Amino acid sequence: MIKKLEKLNINIIKFNRPEKANAFNGVVIKNIIQKLKEGEKNDSKFHLFLGNTEHFCSGADLSWILKEKSAYSELLKMYVKLSQCKKPIVSIVEGKCFGGGIGFLALSELVIANEKSFFCLPEANYNMTPGIFSEHLINKIGSNHFFNLSVTAKEFDGMTAQRLGLVNELFSNDSFYEESLTIIKLLLSRKDDYLKTLKKISNQKRPSINSLKELMRLNHKLIKK
Repeated sequence: MIKKLEKLNINIIKFNRPEKANAFNGVVIKNIIQKLKEGEKNDSKFHLFLGNTEHFCSGADLSWILKEKSAYSELLKMYVKLSQCKKPIVSIVEGKCFGGGIGFLALSELVIANEKSFFCLPEANYNMTPGIFSEHLINKIGSNHFFNLSVTAKEFDGMTAQRLGLVNELFSNDSFYEESLTIIKLLLSRKDDYLKTLKKISNQKRPSINSLKELMRLNHKLIKK
């Protein structure tokens, strides 16, 4: 499937550390940031994350985090860059998607997954929280589900991920590649401005108390006229 995707007008970003189940470190993060910058400037329609091996991404490399003082600042730069992208982000998931890998899904407008994929927020096992991407994940699956998955650190399957709203499209192993390509080609058929506008609309934050009060005030003025 990757070879077919590479022929399309997409900014493909691959996790490619098979010896670490595609865990990312400083080198991978720099590559991701650079690829996102290039993709925002060129004529590609959207960014596409996928694993170059049997797994999507197992999150941040723990050994790198423990020995590298700048690890957290590098993680922050990456997630900030992801959140600032004007083009949509799509993720295609196979195999393992753990920890920071789920952060990419939380920041994706569209997530396509194989039914055999499996997910986990294992940070509690290391006395850590999901951290930087937590707010985006809470917006996607809700605070109660976020708390439960974080505190239990339990693995969950593709069907559960779809029910929670983490995964949009879930396909059987037999039809996964064909169905994924169909959706990708559908996205490519949409105009650039439409995709960017749709992303902007779908990523609007929930209205604050002050903005709701302002809306009520304006409505009250309209009623008086």
